[in-house]
Amino acid sequence: MRRLLPLLVLVLGLGLGALPAEAQRYDRREHARLIREAAARYEAGDAPACIQALRRAYAIHPSPGLLYNLGRASDLARDFPSAVDYYQQYLTTNPDAQEAAVAQEALTVARRRVQEAQDLERQRLEAEERQARERQAAEERRRQEALLRRRTPHPIPRRVTRTVGVLWVGAGVGLLAGAALGTLSLLDQSSFGETRQGADRATLYERGTGLALGADIALGTALVAGTVGLVLYLLQPTTAVEGP
Repeated sequence: MRRLLPLLVLVLGLGLGALPAEAQRYDRREHARLIREAAARYEAGDAPACIQALRRAYAIHPSPGLLYNLGRASDLARDFPSAVDYYQQYLTTNPDAQEAAVAQEALTVARRRVQEAQDLERQRLEAEERQARERQAAEERRRQEALLRRRTPHPIPRRVTRTVGVLWVGAGVGLLAGAALGTLSLLDQSSFGETRQGADRATLYERGTGLALGADIALGTALVAGTVGLVLYLLQPTTAVEGP
């Protein structure tokens, strides 16, 4: 920052007396005022205003030293690519060895900062790309997990279907009927043992036999219906797979 003011004084000297008469035909007062304004803005840290004043001064009279000062102001604004450009332009004007060495040093620093900025930008882009790939991979994992869950068999409870319900109800009715007929058959057998008359004994025997046969049929039917219903109930699938 301290190299700005000496060069501004040098520019003033060149503008006022060192140039041929035809090169001095410009508004020297305005030119000098802009240079002073640029120096004040630079010392205040107002880089944009400093650059604007220097550009206006350079437009009035393109003194070579203004290119160096524009480079310094661009450094202050952290516009390092512009600083590199201004330093290079200044060096092409063949300044004296001392000023050229100062400008070359500033150019080297500006180039290094440009490279650092490029490296940071590349790292930022690489980080964004990496994050994008990670998000895409995570989304793909979630999609695969969801697909796997849909395809993985999951347990489902057995249910009493209408057919199974009818068979079990029928089995229950058969059990009740068999129990009732069996009870009546036992009562008749008891009465048969107590009865002495032949006709009554024959009637009780025939009725008891019929009741016993009916009880057997009812119980057998209940057993078959209950067994078939149980088999159908147990044969139901206990797992299922969701569709795609």
